Amino acid sequence: MNPETNQFTISSTYVVLGEDGATIPIAVSDRFFTDLENQFGDFKGKRLVSHFTFDRDWDTWEMHPAGEEFVCLLSGQVDLILTGLTQMY
Repeated sequence: MNPETNQFTISSTYVVLGEDGATIPIAVSDRFFTDLENQFGDFKGKRLVSHFTFDRDWDTWEMHPAGEEFVCLLSGQVDLILTGLTQMY
């Protein structure tokens, strides 16, 4: 690692990946998603690398009609339900 490279953890700093391979660290704050939208607009051609920890079931659900999501479970167990237009996976 380059000694001039700033170090961070994925739980306090997320990373935006650009189409050109650029990596842009973004500090996590209460305004994170607002700041993300202000800096990158519609986010076209970008990917977000982030980390979340949950200790109980969600009481909400989420949907990405125009996007993709990669989920990696590091420990524990999960029921992940994916639905399409006509079938359940």
